[in-house]
Amino acid sequence: MNLTLTRGTLCAAVAALLVAPAATHAQVPDRSVRPTVGDAPDLVLPALQEFTLDNGMRVLLMEKHDIPLVQLNLLIGAGTARDDAASPGVASMTAAMLDEGAAGRSALEIADAFEMLGARFGVGAGTHTSSMSLRAPAQLMDDALAIAADVILRPDFPEAELDRLRAERLTALVRRYDDPGAIAGSLFSQTLYGTNHPYGREDAGTVTSLRSMSTADLQAFHERFYRPNNVTAIIVGDVDRPAAERLLRDAFGSWERGTVPQETITDARQVSGRTIYLVDKPGSAQSIVQLGRIGVPRSTDDYFAIEVMNVILGGSFTSRLNQNLREDKGYSYGARSAFAWLPHAGPWSASAAVQTHSTGPAIAEFMNEPTSGRDKGRYAIVARMT
Repeated sequence: MNLTLTRGTLCAAVAALLVAPAATHAQVPDRSVRPTVGDAPDLVLPALQEFTLDNGMRVLLMEKHDIPLVQLNLLIGAGTARDDAASPGVASMTAAMLDEGAAGRSALEIADAFEMLGARFGVGAGTHTSSMSLRAPAQLMDDALAIAADVILRPDFPEAELDRLRAERLTALVRRYDDPGAIAGSLFSQTLYGTNHPYGREDAGTVTSLRSMSTADLQAFHERFYRPNNVTAIIVGDVDRPAAERLLRDAFGSWERGTVPQETITDARQVSGRTIYLVDKPGSAQSIVQLGRIGVPRSTDDYFAIEVMNVILGGSFTSRLNQNLREDKGYSYGARSAFAWLPHAGPWSASAAVQTHSTGPAIAEFMNEPTSGRDKGRYAIVARMT
C-alpha cells in the first residue's frame, strides 16, 4: 500500500495526535500510595568449573554461550608486596614493561595485532597480584591468546622503553609534590606502616629506586615469580571445558614450573595514643585531613558487619561523617571513610578536604563520629595542611 501526504494533511495529522485524548487503556498511577518494593531477583550463574594444568596453573572456568566472546584473566602472585624494601617499584615496572616489547614485536606491533583481532588486552600490578586481561571474539581467541602468551612468557624488556617509563614516573613523582591528596595518602601509609612494611611503601617506586632500576632487575623478578604454579587463570565466555583446556595448553603448556618463595608479611603494630602529623604548605586554600588506624584482613568473620558499619559512618553520601562535615557544618564538599580489604590487615581511614580555617573543628568532628563518646585516645590523626 502506498501512502502519500501533502504538507497540509501531514500538519493536520500531527495536530490531531497532539489534541487526541489519552488512550482509555492507559494506566493512571495511584500516587496516594507508596510503591512497594518487589522481591530481589535471584542471581543464577552457570556452574564454576575448576581444574589444574600439568604445569600447575589453576584454572577457573565459567561457560556463558549467549555472547560469542571470551574473557581470560591471569592472576599472578607477584604484586608490589613482593618488592624488596630497598627497591620498591620493581613489581609494577615489570608488569608495565610486559607489553612494551615481546617475542621480537615492538609495543606498537603488539597493540596493532590485538586491534586487528578486535581484542582488548591489559597488564598491571596490584598489591598482591599482577594481572593480565584479554577479551576477544570466541572464533579469534586462539590468535589473540598466542600474542598474549608471548607478552607474559617472552617479554623483551627493551632498554629504551624502560628509560621512557622511568622518566614518566620520575616526572609523576615531582608533580605529586604539588598534589595535596597524593602527599597525604603517601605519608599516611608510611606513618601507619613504615617503609619496611609492603603497605607503607611507594608502589610505583621512589626517586632512588627508579634511577637505579635496570632491565636485569625486571628480568630477575619475572624469572622468579612469573611461574604457572603461581598463577590462577579465570576464563569466562563462549567456550566449553575441552576448548578451554586446549586453548590454555597451546598457549601456556610449555611454561615451566618454578620454586616460588612464599609471601611472608608480618602484622603491623596497631596505633597507640593520638598523634597529629602536620605538613604545612603556606597559602593553600584547603587542608587535607586523614585519620586512621590498622584495620582487619578481608578474611575476618566480621567483614559484612564492618561493611554495614562503615556505610553508616562514612561509606555513603548519607553517612554520618558526610552529613556532619558537609551538610551540617559546611566544612567540606565531602567526607568519607573506607577499609582497604587485603589479605593482611589493611588501613581504615577517614578523610576530607576542608576549608583551612575549619581544620581544627573538622578534626574534632572526625574524632566525635567514629568514637561515639567512647574512648577517644586510641586513634591516630594524620592532618595534611595543603
